[in-house]
Order: sequence, then structure tokens, then C-alpha cells
Amino acid sequence: MTASALAYYAGGIALGLVLGAAFSALWRVCVPPGATGRMASEQFAIAKEMTRTEETAAFFALYKRLIVSVGGYLLRSLGGLVLACLPMVLVLTLLVPPALEGWGRRADATATYPPLPIAAGAAALSIGGVEVPVPSPNGRFAVCWNGTYCALFVLLGFDVHEAPDALLANRSYVVVRPTHGDGNFLWPFLSDLEFASFLAFVVATAGGLVWPRRRRRE
Repeated sequence: MTASALAYYAGGIALGLVLGAAFSALWRVCVPPGATGRMASEQFAIAKEMTRTEETAAFFALYKRLIVSVGGYLLRSLGGLVLACLPMVLVLTLLVPPALEGWGRRADATATYPPLPIAAGAAALSIGGVEVPVPSPNGRFAVCWNGTYCALFVLLGFDVHEAPDALLANRSYVVVRPTHGDGNFLWPFLSDLEFASFLAFVVATAGGLVWPRRRRRE
């Protein structure tokens, strides 16, 4: 592996760790450690009290408390999710596309999945006798007809070309992207570089969410 490739991998892993740590920290702003346990205990106590009360007014008062408790927790969780995702959205929108474009320019070959004949740097892909233009030979391009796959590729930052079912025959999608000999189990959705960054993000996020709980127990 060249020094340039090592720099890309180091940067991708570092970025994943930073984003994971930021995600867990911002999530904890809205949902601090112990909040889920306290919410569950409160709701259990309210539900237990509801089973014992015989007065209609008291029952509905307890029911209102239960709704407020559940609604408040859900709102905090939703707010935490939105807040925690903001840095990731900004980075994925502003920094990642040009970085992956540069990474693609360093690739030795262009790969398709499923395998189809295509020349490196080709401007079009032939599918079923139809020429489909490839926006950037150094970028990630997907042809799909299934709405689920199309939405997934859009979220992953691919250039997406929606095609009729007849064009793809028995395939749900066709992917064209530069390859560095990638072999992770999420290929072609993620390259090895993207997979390493994603794995670092998951580890940092999980560590950030579990660590406060361990400290509290100690």
C-alpha cells in the first residue's frame, strides 16, 4: 500500500472516529445517561398505579402522565438524533464527495457489479444494448429500478440513474465505480476505504454511548 493510500485510510478512520464521538456526545446532550432507565421506571410505576385505581378521574390523570412521559422521551430522542446527525450530514455533504473523487482518480480500474464489460474512464455503460451515460468515471454511479435500492444509493452519495425494469432484466441495480481491489462484504455499496471509516464510526459511537454507563456503575 502506497503512502498516499495510507494517508487516505488514516484520514478516513480518523474522520469516522471523530464523527462517532461527536454523534454519541450530541446524543447524550438530549438523552443523558440513565434517562432511558428512569423513563422505564416512571412508566412502570404509573402503569402499576393505573391498575390499582378505581376512580375514573384518577385513572385518566395517570393516563395523561403516561402519555406526557412517553411523548417527552420520544421528543428528546428525536431531538438527540437530529442534533447528533448534523455534523455527519455536513461532512458527508461538503468534505466526503471531493475526497472520494480524489480517491477514485487513484484507482487502477473501473469495476461494475454485476460484472459488465466497461473500459476504465468510459463515458457510457452498455446495458441490454442501451447506452447509459456515466456522469463521472472517477465517481460512484448506480443504475436501478427498485425504489429501495435507488433510495439507498442516493443516501450513500451515488449518482443515480433510474431505469425501467426491462432495461436491467433480472438485476435490481448495476453499480459502476473505481476499484482499488476492494473486497469487504459490503462491496459495491462501500469501498474498503468507506468501510474502514464506517467501522470506525460504529466503534466510536458505541464506545461513546457505553462509556458513560460504565463510569456511572463504577
